[in-house]
Amino acid sequence: DTSVIRFQDIHGRISLPPDKLEIDLACVSSLWESMSMGGRLTAEDLKGGGRIHVRDFKPQVLMDNLFPLAARRVGESRVNLDVSFKIDGLKVLEGEVEGSFPLLTLRQANEKLVIRGKSLKGNFRMDEDRITASLTELDLEYPQLRMSGTFRVDQTTPLVSVELEGREIDLNSIREVALVLAEEIPNVQEVFEIVK
Repeated sequence: DTSVIRFQDIHGRISLPPDKLEIDLACVSSLWESMSMGGRLTAEDLKGGGRIHVRDFKPQVLMDNLFPLAARRVGESRVNLDVSFKIDGLKVLEGEVEGSFPLLTLRQANEKLVIRGKSLKGNFRMDEDRITASLTELDLEYPQLRMSGTFRVDQTTPLVSVELEGREIDLNSIREVALVLAEEIPNVQEVFEIVK
C-alpha cells in the first residue's frame, strides 16, 4: 500500500536498426540523486558494451526494504559509481569500476560505524572458465587504509584465491572497525587483543 522506490524524470531512447540495439536511459529516484546508462549490442555476434553512472546512491533505502529484520543495518550513506563494460557474445563480460563513498554508515544494536572512502578503482572479467575481480585502489579516510587485491575463481581446477595488500594503515582505526564488524568472530578478537 505504500511507495517503496520512486523513479522520476525518466528519459530514454531505444534504437533498433536491423544490425544493432542501442539504449540510453536516465532518471532520478529515491535510490539515487541521478543515474544514466547507455549501451549497444550488435545482433550478429552479440558484441557490445556500455556504461552506468550513479550519483549519490543511497544503499540504506534498498537494504531497509529488502532486509528489514537484519541485525546489521545500513544507515545514512552515499555512494558514487561509474561502471564501463564490454560484452563478447555470451562468453565474456569485462569492465572497469570507479567510485567513492563519502559516507557509509553501518548500525548494529546501539553501535554506529561511519566509514569514509576517498576512492575506489577496479576491474573485472568473467568468461566460461574464470572470474577475476581486481581492486586496483581502495583509499579510505576512515579507517585509514590503502588497499589493493585480486579475487580469482577458476572453475576448471576448481580454485578460489584472494590476494590483498594494505599500505598506509592506521591500526587504531582498523582495530575499531574490525571489532565492530566482526565482534562475533573469536579469531578477530584474539588478533586485536595482541595487535594494538
